[in-house]
Amino acid sequence: MRFDHMTSRLNRRRRGVALMIVMIVVAVATVLGFAMVSASSLQAETAGNMKYVSEAEYLADSGGQLALYYLQHTSASPVATPNGYYPGQTGVTFGGAVKGTADITVTYNSTTKLYTITSVGKATLASGSTINKTLTATAAQVTQFKQTAALSATNNLKLAGLLATTYGDVETNGTLTMPLLTTINGAAKYRAPSSILGLITGGSTVLQASDTVTVPALSSIKDYTGTYTYQGQTYTAQKLTNLNLASQTLPTASDALTNPAGIYWIDQNVNVNGGVTFNGTLIITNGTLKLTGLLPNTFTPKPGFPAMVIQSYIDVNGLTVANTINGLVWSGSGLKTGPIASFLTINGAYLSTASPPIDNNYKGTLTFRYDSTKCAIPDFSTTNATAVGVRVVTWTMS
Repeated sequence: MRFDHMTSRLNRRRRGVALMIVMIVVAVATVLGFAMVSASSLQAETAGNMKYVSEAEYLADSGGQLALYYLQHTSASPVATPNGYYPGQTGVTFGGAVKGTADITVTYNSTTKLYTITSVGKATLASGSTINKTLTATAAQVTQFKQTAALSATNNLKLAGLLATTYGDVETNGTLTMPLLTTINGAAKYRAPSSILGLITGGSTVLQASDTVTVPALSSIKDYTGTYTYQGQTYTAQKLTNLNLASQTLPTASDALTNPAGIYWIDQNVNVNGGVTFNGTLIITNGTLKLTGLLPNTFTPKPGFPAMVIQSYIDVNGLTVANTINGLVWSGSGLKTGPIASFLTINGAYLSTASPPIDNNYKGTLTFRYDSTKCAIPDFSTTNATAVGVRVVTWTMS
């Protein structure tokens, strides 16, 4: 009898333990189920939020791109530009199919010469709240020196020389003198006429008191004697060691490896004595250039560089010498007289701050032929620089 009673108690205990185990298993399963449902819900919510985060980034990026466009096309700005550039705007939309807006702010630092663009993209959730992403960018204005005339001078200009001819406009901030047999195939702009006996095919304009012909001063011209950038790489200009060039080509094969644009400079007088092919740029900081010899001399710079910057004068001297310069030429002291049999042709443009820019007694043949492609020199001078675009410096999303 006692044995049966003990057996019964043991069975009840076993049933109780089993019930507890079942209850624990059910509880654990319930918790796991809730956890899985919660995780699934959280994952879905996170995925949904990531969608709005991406939308906010796209909106912020679009706002930044829009600001860059209006910085390059100020006249197209949909809002007033009291400081001369697009200031930004709030609540910018990007069409009916695109939800959300962007708030754009643009400021300019005159010290660093950089624009700062802040664009806040705002994506609206189903709940009505927003997710914001902010683009912060800086941009620099890209300018390019603009030369539009075949010959530009700041002082009185006499188009001297035998049969002196220009193909392109001529401009001077002083008086213009044209002897017989001289021709300007283009327009002439001057402060006052002195003696116009030659032919002007494109008409004449007398400058008003408020008008000025501006030619870059030496101080505003880029210093090409240091480093320069060519085809995306940085190189160092080379000091010219031979002061008497004749029957040779520059740069040499070895020079071209370290100085591929052929930028040569010197602070002394240089004589080019015929038969010289100069495929680069010549800079003379404290001396003159003398062109002479019986064989032709030819100067052709690489695209984006001037042909010559001569601080003093260019002396065309020598019998039957033909000199051709295919590029932009700047001279601080002008062109000196040459023999009647000397020839100088500039295919590009000639600029001078000299008085006079051409020796009044110049005897040789002069030809100036304007070529805009050879005058596209982005960083030649800050004078007469025109904005041509905007370059992005930094672009950060947060």
